[in-house]
Amino acid sequence: MKNIKFMIIILFFSALLGCGVRTKAENTVAPDIKLDKDGDVHLFIPKDADKVFTNESDKVKYEVKKGATLSAETNKTEAFTVPVVVESEITNAGEDVTEGTTTYTSELNQAEQDTSQSIDNFSLTSTLPNIFGKKVSAASQNRVMWDRTAAVRFHVTITWVVSGGNVRLTRVTGGYTNYDNRTLVTRSSVTTATLGPRGAATGGFLNQVNTVNLASNRSWAINRNYSYVKILSSSTYVGATYNATLRRGNSTWNFSTTNRAY
Repeated sequence: MKNIKFMIIILFFSALLGCGVRTKAENTVAPDIKLDKDGDVHLFIPKDADKVFTNESDKVKYEVKKGATLSAETNKTEAFTVPVVVESEITNAGEDVTEGTTTYTSELNQAEQDTSQSIDNFSLTSTLPNIFGKKVSAASQNRVMWDRTAAVRFHVTITWVVSGGNVRLTRVTGGYTNYDNRTLVTRSSVTTATLGPRGAATGGFLNQVNTVNLASNRSWAINRNYSYVKILSSSTYVGATYNATLRRGNSTWNFSTTNRAY
């Protein structure tokens, strides 16, 4: 009964965070942060990584092609996936406490159409022009395409702390770099969370969730004094979701990336 209750809570907050209902085991973007029998923390690259740059027990760097999302605000079927370069490292390995960071970086000029979300019977060919903010006449006359010359880089870093079989989020930083003066970030927000069974003998379930409106800030930092939760694959969530709204011409787009430790 407790497990069912925990999953219902996770479903609710997953919807709030905009990250779906994936468990950590199903999250193919985040690195695996594992404890060995001696309690030491090691980092592992997920099996679905498309490129691997660094693969060490205390530091990993890799790319996942479908790591973040981009969608047209006026037409949700216009969905694109954005590659994410993930860098994670252990920054402080103490006797009882291990601290680490995980950074997600996304370049919007690498966005690719998510065909699983597209309108039936439409085929995007290499000859079809990508005209940002304009409707494209093809199999459907209501298409709004993302212009891949719109170069905006987003990044978000979480700092996580593992102690024994418990984990918590302590800090989130992020922002963006805009290389295209025709594209504006009009608003953004970050939702931070540490959810799960309380990491103490008293028991109970902790729902620690906060959302901060960031306006169009190019850089930001948020400290969190969240309590520890137990490391459980199905009922623990530790991470942050960074959302941003972009505008170019008459077209508005929503970008979202979720950086998750557990």
